[in-house]
Amino acid sequence: MSNPREATGRILSTAFMEMHPREAALVLEGLAVEGAASVLDAVPPEIAAPVLQEMTLPAGASCLLACALSQSGQILATLPPDESARLLRALETPEREGLLTGTPDEVRDALSVLLQYPESTAGALMDPRVLALAEDLTVAEARKHVRRHSRFLRYYLYVTRRDKTLAGVITLRELMLASARDLLSEVAHRPVERIVTGESRKAILAHPGWRRFHAMPVVDERGRLVGVIRYETIRDLEAGRDGEKPQDAVSLAVALGELYWLGATSVTRQLFDALSRPAKTDTKEENDG
Repeated sequence: MSNPREATGRILSTAFMEMHPREAALVLEGLAVEGAASVLDAVPPEIAAPVLQEMTLPAGASCLLACALSQSGQILATLPPDESARLLRALETPEREGLLTGTPDEVRDALSVLLQYPESTAGALMDPRVLALAEDLTVAEARKHVRRHSRFLRYYLYVTRRDKTLAGVITLRELMLASARDLLSEVAHRPVERIVTGESRKAILAHPGWRRFHAMPVVDERGRLVGVIRYETIRDLEAGRDGEKPQDAVSLAVALGELYWLGATSVTRQLFDALSRPAKTDTKEENDG
């Protein structure tokens, strides 16, 4: 039977990581890799993933590698594909391939595509899991595909020729309102704004299509649709990945003590000793820090 205080510590730390992933990342970066990995192993992947995403690239990649394979695989599946690929690129090829074996097949295939492209290019930043349908399908047939593969849809349905080259685009609303007998080629908008896989981060951000669309299709050098870049990715690019982390995050993490040493009984005991001290003592410690 687990110690009640230790169990409470786990609940508190999990809640804190969920509410403050950036602050939690600061704390984990100050721990040994094995200790940080044990923390991430102890929480659900949907909580661990945002924390790992906030860590610096070397620390995050090392921590991911040190996690249990099943947990690292689920974390990679939870993160946006470009974030997962970014972490994997920081590892040696054998390490990267080892981690990919722990991911679901669909995620592994998508990440394998992204890892073919140089970092910070459109090919590396896109989500290859995009639904595209042939232009000679009817609207009724397209609706059936959309219902079957709805997890791949966000804003638009892309229409391709039989050779997979991008031919048109239609919104989901337009698809629902169109006549069931119409062909997709008849209702799709042409031409289609697009980004080529080799375009740089600067070119992606400067693309005029973002003034009109929430997502942009990515094509290879032959015009074949290979993925999509969503506006969420653009916001991340605009914000940058090397911004300074807020100083109050450090003080908040320190105030909670070594909460993240979930597996260390002695540290858990120290945590609860600290939490049970009078408020005056806590205030002094924060001022001294």
